[in-house]
Amino acid sequence: MPTPRLVRAVLFSLSLSMPVMAGAETVRLANGEWAPYMSQTLRHAGVMSHIVEEAFARQGIQVEYSFSPWKRAYEDARHGRADGTLIWGRTDEREAEFLLSDPVIELNTVLFYATDQGFDWSDTASLSDKTLGGVIGYSYGVDAEERAGLLKIERIAVPEGNYAKLLQGRIDAVLEDLDVGLDSIAKLGLGDKITYHPKPILERPYFLLMNRINPANPAYLEAFNKGLKALRADGSYRRMLDASRAGEYRQ
Repeated sequence: MPTPRLVRAVLFSLSLSMPVMAGAETVRLANGEWAPYMSQTLRHAGVMSHIVEEAFARQGIQVEYSFSPWKRAYEDARHGRADGTLIWGRTDEREAEFLLSDPVIELNTVLFYATDQGFDWSDTASLSDKTLGGVIGYSYGVDAEERAGLLKIERIAVPEGNYAKLLQGRIDAVLEDLDVGLDSIAKLGLGDKITYHPKPILERPYFLLMNRINPANPAYLEAFNKGLKALRADGSYRRMLDASRAGEYRQ
């Protein structure tokens, strides 16, 4: 049987190893509209919101979401008005300004085009004479090419607006995550008018970003990574993704 002195020593050691968790139980995360992954209109605010929430919950931490346009969500997290934001691709700027989690999901960005117009491409150089549609604040993994003027991307605030521009002939193709694009054109009833090129322009992981301002965030991020690993290990992660792709997160 342990002595009282030993019990006190163990408890003291544990208190030193978890200074953050004892003082704060809620993480504030800036979120945005990116159905079917994140949306205020979906159950659990979408599958990615659900996965992030459940990963934290496995470690006894609650999540409080705030929804806003993506640029504002990023700035709210960067300036400490929120503890972090989800989900984002990796860039040099983001790595400098945030702590990145383990990958939450890997996604493919493809080019959607008008079926009656046809579209083909081989590399980014073959897109130099095209006008592509994008969203303000999104990174598509071709930031350097865009900054250098090798790619022309017209950005707007509302993703669905790009499909209207596409059918009006104002842009040649839309940059979008495959699942997001398919979900959008299905909702708009444009499945017979818009399709996508099978070659992905980008395959990359997406992350939870936690700002460098809150001193608690390194510990929160470590907890999140442990919770995410547990979700994958027991099959919950896969079940949630499958449920989303089956439409079960729609209200």
